[in-house]
Amino acid sequence: SNSWLEHMADQGRHHALATPDHVDTWCHQLLDNGRNRRTCYESYYIRIYSFYDYLKTNCQHPHLYNPLLLAAIEYDTTRSVWMYRVDSRPEVIERE
Repeated sequence: SNSWLEHMADQGRHHALATPDHVDTWCHQLLDNGRNRRTCYESYYIRIYSFYDYLKTNCQHPHLYNPLLLAAIEYDTTRSVWMYRVDSRPEVIERE
């Protein structure tokens, strides 16, 4: 099913303690199973991204960084999923 919880359990790691490499292998699996970038971004990636953003402000589980963003910087596959957000934002107007 490619759920985040299952993926992290398969890695032997808690779902709130991902590294950028965990994120990238998950994005690979999502795309390899025939999902397009839009589905990967809107149905999977942004949910976990938002979860990690929430953890940055959570006193019980403070996080200093979002591994989904780091993975988008480090890895081509995750970057292609992240770039769906950038490529599809209609409110962004090209500057001359």
